[in-house]
Amino acid sequence: MEPIILYPSRWKLVVLVAVCLAFVALSIGLLMVGQTEMGWLGVGLFSACAVVFTAQFLPRSNYLIVDGEGFEFRTWRQGGRYHWSAVSGIASRNIKSNRLVIVDLKDDAGAREIALPDTYGLKANVLAELLGKYLENWHRTARTGMKLDQSRS
Repeated sequence: MEPIILYPSRWKLVVLVAVCLAFVALSIGLLMVGQTEMGWLGVGLFSACAVVFTAQFLPRSNYLIVDGEGFEFRTWRQGGRYHWSAVSGIASRNIKSNRLVIVDLKDDAGAREIALPDTYGLKANVLAELLGKYLENWHRTARTGMKLDQSRS
């Protein structure tokens, strides 16, 4: 299977930056009417949030790469590469009213779960199915010792 690279929804990031900038403007309004503590707190907090969301537009700052060997994700604060041999299951699940993709991992330290930080412009169940197809392809490839795409030629 061909490697794919997915990115978070740019529209969602634009909305988040716009909301932060609107709150910065409101905070400046508070400064103008004499509410200095709340005004400076708002300017600082929402400016920092706007910078963080804007930084996610930088190349290679936020992505999911899926290939025949595993997957890699990166955000501004976390990331990692996981080989399919370490994955025991993939599912979409509701966590605190958010639908996320959960990956079950197994390694020398035991079993654990990770939640992907985004659904990268897809619905969580669609992303889970996509990852599941890559995992299934890897298992078939590992059993037969050859790539599936080559066996069809």
